[in-house]
Amino acid sequence: MNDALPPIVVAKDGPVTTVTLASPGSANALDAAMVEALHEAVDAATANGTRVLVIEAEGRAFCAGLGLAGLIGETDASMLLRLVRIELLLEKLWYGPLLSVAVVRGAAAGAGADLVMATTVRYATAAASLRFPGSEFGAVLGVRRLAECTNSAFAAEAAATGRAIRVEEAERAGIWKRLDDDGPGVGADIARELVRRAPETVAAIQREATAYGSAPDPMGSLVRSLAGRPGLAGRIREMNERRLRARKTTV
Repeated sequence: MNDALPPIVVAKDGPVTTVTLASPGSANALDAAMVEALHEAVDAATANGTRVLVIEAEGRAFCAGLGLAGLIGETDASMLLRLVRIELLLEKLWYGPLLSVAVVRGAAAGAGADLVMATTVRYATAAASLRFPGSEFGAVLGVRRLAECTNSAFAAEAAATGRAIRVEEAERAGIWKRLDDDGPGVGADIARELVRRAPETVAAIQREATAYGSAPDPMGSLVRSLAGRPGLAGRIREMNERRLRARKTTV
């Protein structure tokens, strides 16, 4: 018997489905179980009459990014597959027919920040932040979506440095709107405002809004950035060890 709690909680209310990342003990990191559960939730919402998908999270962090537990057993091939599955999830959100809303109440890092950027509409509280540290281990993930929302210079600098983007800067850059009233169900309330137009009109808006510029290929960029350089699993382990050492020195 498996008593483990599910990594996400899904609730449907008419045309709005809310998906809550529910692994606060791991800062809602995108381990394999979380990623596959999100794939299933997005597929189900696409098929069950949902028009707007809301993504929220339990705990202090929105999403810590790639789950780094159990790295000892990972190979280059298994890590690449994990990252490809994440990019496929992001593309389902970005290119799919559903409008999506992210409600960010804490830090979103790495693939967690990419998850935020793959949604249609983003709201954030004062505690929210974004960070794109993939360049530390050679990954190009989510840069195109960040550039589409801001501009190429902003995206290149943020991805190359991996620095934290605080809530005020992200608001000025047009990444999200500030959420001052963070009451229960605020994400669903925002979502209901988005379904007041006819479904076909909303679907057409979504297609137009997510149409990339010239020859976009985010999956190709991700795979080329990682597969062309052996030692991916080792680089990720080294990055994780550096972070653990840094945390010990600040305690």
